[in-house]
Amino acid sequence: MKKKIRLFALLVSSLLIFVMVLMLLTSCSGLNSYEEKQYDVTDKFSEIIVECDIEDVKLLPSEDGKCRVVCVEEDKLNHNVSVVDGRLVIKTEDNRSWLDRIIGFTNKNEIIVYLPDGINPSLVISGDTGDVEIEAGLVFESIGIDVDTGDIECCETSAIGGIKIETDTGDVEVEDASASSLDVKVSTGKINISKLSCTGAVNILVSTGDASVSHATATEITSTGDTGDISLANITVVNLFITRSTGDVAIAGVECGAFDVQTDTGSIAVSGINCTGEFKTKVTTGQVDLSEVVCSDFTSIGDSGKIKLSSVIASGVMSIDRDSGDVVLEGCDAVEVSITTESGDVEGSFLSDKIIFVTTDTGNTSYPK
Repeated sequence: MKKKIRLFALLVSSLLIFVMVLMLLTSCSGLNSYEEKQYDVTDKFSEIIVECDIEDVKLLPSEDGKCRVVCVEEDKLNHNVSVVDGRLVIKTEDNRSWLDRIIGFTNKNEIIVYLPDGINPSLVISGDTGDVEIEAGLVFESIGIDVDTGDIECCETSAIGGIKIETDTGDVEVEDASASSLDVKVSTGKINISKLSCTGAVNILVSTGDASVSHATATEITSTGDTGDISLANITVVNLFITRSTGDVAIAGVECGAFDVQTDTGSIAVSGINCTGEFKTKVTTGQVDLSEVVCSDFTSIGDSGKIKLSSVIASGVMSIDRDSGDVVLEGCDAVEVSITTESGDVEGSFLSDKIIFVTTDTGNTSYPK
């Protein structure tokens, strides 16, 4: 019993010492002095390379027509700004000790690049911890951003080539942008894309987090994700491919050539689709609700979950396959309809006479003869 009391007292004492040290270090963090330094850039360059550590990075238009880099620095964390072989290179020089790193967790470090009109360089940003913000109508040859932890905003920005954005932990927002291609990869965080004009393909990869795309045009949109919902609205695209392991899919107002949406666990809700090619949905466990869909051939496969079709018109074959779940059709049409279910009721109404093949192991059927 005495040993337990001594052990408990030792733990309490250690905890108190840790708290006191932490408070001391926190108070010491205020001792860091910050200074704003300006680096004027007069040499010509066609590429910007930013290699940072804990700084936020901003790119803004220059109001006086001159290029400059403004850095908020502290005692042992400075920056090297130079033009080498036509490249504007901005690097962090981190001379902090491990103690400086601990007490400097309330950093205010920042890098701001002011660009004049007529300069369209390629942009490459890499960093450990910090946000990236690009705004106000800047034009680049290409954009590449890769940070470990940080939010990324790319607004009112154009790239003649492609835009590639990657962050392990952080949100990504792309708004009112144009590019030949867009690649966004997030391990944990949200992705929001709106008002996008892309002449090529859009690829969206998220491990954990929601994604949304609205008012966008592209030749192809592909999105894969492990956990999280995805929504798309007002999209014009040749091919649309969406895959989710766990998450709901909501799509409305799409003009496309091919449509293929899959989710293992989650619901699929689709409305207002004009698909000139084949329309496919696949769900392992979850409900499917489709309305106002026009396509050539229609295919829907599911293991468990109800499927409801309202005003779905296929100029070719409509095929529905369910292991378990009801099938409901309202005001639908196709040249040929094939419905298969092992357990579930089938009912529906069609706009015209047609050949219907219905097979169910356990369930009732109700449709016009």
